[in-house]
Amino acid sequence: MDQYEDINSSISTSIANYNVDVLQKVNELILTELTQGHASQQQHEEVKQTEKKEDEKIQEKPLRKDTSWRDMSQASVVDLIIISSYGGELAPSIDVCPKQTDNEMAYSVSGNSILARKELESLIDFYGKNKIIQLREVCPDWTGVQVSRDEQMDRIKRFFVSCQERESELAVLHYTGHGEKGTGNWCFKDGVITFEDIFGFYMDCMRGKRLTVISDCSYAGNWIRDCVKKLDEIGIPSCGHHTREHGILLRIFASCKENEESTFMAYTKEGMGNGKYFSKKLSSGQTSIYGDFREIRCSKADLPCEINSSWNDRFYAKPFVYLVRGKDRGRKAWHYVLVDEDKLESFKSQVASGDIDLSKYGKILHSGWGKDPPKDLVRRMDLKYLPTVDPDE
Repeated sequence: MDQYEDINSSISTSIANYNVDVLQKVNELILTELTQGHASQQQHEEVKQTEKKEDEKIQEKPLRKDTSWRDMSQASVVDLIIISSYGGELAPSIDVCPKQTDNEMAYSVSGNSILARKELESLIDFYGKNKIIQLREVCPDWTGVQVSRDEQMDRIKRFFVSCQERESELAVLHYTGHGEKGTGNWCFKDGVITFEDIFGFYMDCMRGKRLTVISDCSYAGNWIRDCVKKLDEIGIPSCGHHTREHGILLRIFASCKENEESTFMAYTKEGMGNGKYFSKKLSSGQTSIYGDFREIRCSKADLPCEINSSWNDRFYAKPFVYLVRGKDRGRKAWHYVLVDEDKLESFKSQVASGDIDLSKYGKILHSGWGKDPPKDLVRRMDLKYLPTVDPDE
């Protein structure tokens, strides 16, 4: 389930295979010498030249920077629970958005149940192919066999507690079914489960353990926004160094954006199991997205993290901080400008003209002589305002 590579293992394997090839070439030359009963000077030179060339190739290849400290280790065992909700009888107070389909059969009671069974079977088959995944429980829910919100809440809490007790390396909570319009909350016959509910259980029962939430329902992307809001309320800056220190090791995968509807089987068929599924346009028209709140953004392994931007800035803020290069009284100069949103388009067009009074378009944060600002200032600006951009980008 974890998508990170084991970089050191990959490098070691490549070097091992590479050295075997070199050794085979050298051994072939030596074997020829022994068969002929003597070693000619030319053959000795061939051996030396082969070794020299291969050594030069190794030296020419730059060493890959070790970034393994950023990554979470690969889990050897993954605990999984699948929760569903496809039933047709829901409380009138719930503004439900069922999964969509091109097949009219899905809009009938029997058709919905057939598609629900098919989707659950596909999920179980998909996860069953991965030997490290332990499917702890599946909860089917469709017309005639519907489960209450409280029952599902108890089931999820028990799963979290059991994962903590068995010291699970990674727990996965997968939901598929109805989504509430505008929120992406999980809809059951008598109520909804919110991100706040899941986050509360996590903090009470599983804090410090890795949890992946997969939400395959309409408007699912809203849960990523809810998590962003929650972390900002707590006051945790937007870097995995900080979330890990607080014991919040959380990822959220959503089958569609916050304003989109989900389609039967779309995410199960196209959104899972390939390296680009985290953010992918599906044939149904929906776009799967994700939020990894464990990801380390800063570049220092052993020093205190400098990042102080909010999670909202990281995920949703527009880049209104621009680095403007030009000339001031004939000398090269640069300026960091925080541009007013309502003046952004006129700012860009005026910069392109080569003649602009920056003070009219927002706040000048920093200025200096020369082509580029100092590297330490660039670093501070990127950490505070996210990567800054040039006006023509």
